[in-house]
Amino acid sequence: MLLYFFAFHPLLTKEEEEKIFAEYSYTGATTNIHPLLSSLVNYTHPVKFAGFDIAEMNDLHFHMSSFSESTGLGYLKQSAPEFVNYNKRQLSRIYPKGARVDSSNFLPQRP
Repeated sequence: MLLYFFAFHPLLTKEEEEKIFAEYSYTGATTNIHPLLSSLVNYTHPVKFAGFDIAEMNDLHFHMSSFSESTGLGYLKQSAPEFVNYNKRQLSRIYPKGARVDSSNFLPQRP
């Protein structure tokens, strides 16, 4: 709001500028959101990966686990069918290695 004001009123005197800053007060973020509306926003629930068998037993499509790039590649090499089936049911996030400094993405097809 304040930046919007200055963008369209760039020629303020020093006194006008000081008055605007003196009258400004941060009200903070509001959290008056109805729980039903808020529940529509969260599509996934992050959970710690406990294994393919437990994920299949629970069968909760909204659960999502995160893996490092090396862990994801390890699952692809050791248990590719289970990892593919896991990703058919629910989402997983693969975080890139710290050494990946360019803009390339993780490609599981090319280990």
